[in-house]
Amino acid sequence: MSAQPIASFINHRRHQSLLQRLDTHKRMLVLIRRVLPLPLRDHCRDCCRKKGALILFSDSPLWSSQLRFYAPAILTALTAEGGFNIAEIRVCRLPSLGSAPSPSRKLTIPSRSMIQLIKASMANSPSDELKAAFARLGETLERQSSA
Repeated sequence: MSAQPIASFINHRRHQSLLQRLDTHKRMLVLIRRVLPLPLRDHCRDCCRKKGALILFSDSPLWSSQLRFYAPAILTALTAEGGFNIAEIRVCRLPSLGSAPSPSRKLTIPSRSMIQLIKASMANSPSDELKAAFARLGETLERQSSA
């Protein structure tokens, strides 16, 4: 196989379609990010079109929910400014790659006197629901402290 300049590879007509699709993708991502507020822009990692739908990729569930909130504005911008025909927008979270496992939390149990104070607080609670919550909390903490 002979070495050919990269320009001959890029300029080959078979590759022009791929380059046009990449350019369209880039324009679409720029339009999407322009609609988003500054903190959210960096968390919209990528996008792809699939059967009339636009799929946005974010890096966490929190940012995914924020992207869903901006879906109507994104759809409007892509249609009006970019001339893209998108029927719906879906948001997916990218899996984290090689992230360190989250450190396990050490359970801190309050002292016996604090547990008794929590249980006593239920007697002074104005609502039955709050009384029940204090009672459950006191019982749980007692179980945890004796374990």
